[in-house]
Amino acid sequence: MVLQINDKLTSYFGEIKESVVKNTFIILQGIFKSKSVNLNEVKLVLPEILNNRTTDIESHYRRLTRFFNLPNEEKRRLSKSLLCVGLVLLGESKKNLGKSYLTLDGTKWEYNDTYIHLLTLCIVVNGVSIPIWWEDLSKKGHSSQEERLSFFKKALSHYNLRGKCLLADREYIGRDWFSFLQNEGIEFVIRLKKGIYKTEIDAWTARSTNKETAQHLRYSGLEHRAKSPKYHQKGVAKEVFINDIKYLFVIVRNHNWKVGDKQNEELLYLFTTLTKRTKAIKAYKIRWSIECCFKCLKSKGFDLEAINVKGDEKIFLMVALVSFLYTLCVIQGLKIGKKLKKSDTKLFKDGSITLSKSYFKKGKDDLRRFLFNLFDFVTFISKLLTAVKPPINLFVQ
Repeated sequence: MVLQINDKLTSYFGEIKESVVKNTFIILQGIFKSKSVNLNEVKLVLPEILNNRTTDIESHYRRLTRFFNLPNEEKRRLSKSLLCVGLVLLGESKKNLGKSYLTLDGTKWEYNDTYIHLLTLCIVVNGVSIPIWWEDLSKKGHSSQEERLSFFKKALSHYNLRGKCLLADREYIGRDWFSFLQNEGIEFVIRLKKGIYKTEIDAWTARSTNKETAQHLRYSGLEHRAKSPKYHQKGVAKEVFINDIKYLFVIVRNHNWKVGDKQNEELLYLFTTLTKRTKAIKAYKIRWSIECCFKCLKSKGFDLEAINVKGDEKIFLMVALVSFLYTLCVIQGLKIGKKLKKSDTKLFKDGSITLSKSYFKKGKDDLRRFLFNLFDFVTFISKLLTAVKPPINLFVQ
């Protein structure tokens, strides 16, 4: 298929050759159509995408492997360009990215005796976590404090994250880590394991007229109060100092917990730089969106666990490709979601309302209606970019 990539589109890819840009879109469409990142699956749909049924399948496979064997520097530039285009498009969906939450978590799996631990940072747009930086730690278990500091420093070399609020689960803790985030101007709400920092919390007691905190209560007293029906929704809080920096320690009832579950899971323990406990509790609920993101990248979307490329730069590029597709699906889902019908939502007993189908699923299903070949795919992205100003780095510096 002879296809010209217009100047508007190539301008986002800087000095990268047009042939490489074209191959990028071929592989993007291949992953989307095959629902897998495994190159052995992608090669099977290329004849249809390229409208070329005479070329040998193995020739298509060699085309794919040559793409991932590009020089590392070119792979890095290409990954960065994909991030830039995705974020520019998201800027059209949500004008002010500066007030967004961030989510941090890792997803781990084993493939062909290779252990992948993808530490991932996302930005939250309309309640959806969108990957903006990641790194394969190639290890079992949790990331160390040192690994997280190194990871975040790399992310900060590409993004301005000052003023955002990071949401993370209980393995992402550490005194130096908390101080680092504070120094970088990043707010956070991070879950703690039961008993962490108990000594510091018990040591700081004082009478206070501040309705947000119970300064006179020790750790056990805070737990007891949090279990009271009066505090099930709003929780209890106490100010505490770690490394001479003031934080808010919050305990709230875990609403997913029921009688018979593990006792240690009855309460949620949060550590935050926010000054309002209710705001911290509400913000932490958004953290779950990164778990939904991982599911969409893997079993519900593009089978990321079947990745069969090796090497840091190759893995980073593959995740960039999948994240770009995920972003396109979310953007399309948000577009459709502007006109929600009653059947598009679910009403729960507690009065909360959620989508019956995620923005990602809505968008993915809709895109499958008309993205049949490479021409369709490139035309679709070009149209999305028509209303966007000449390339600017909304996030990527």
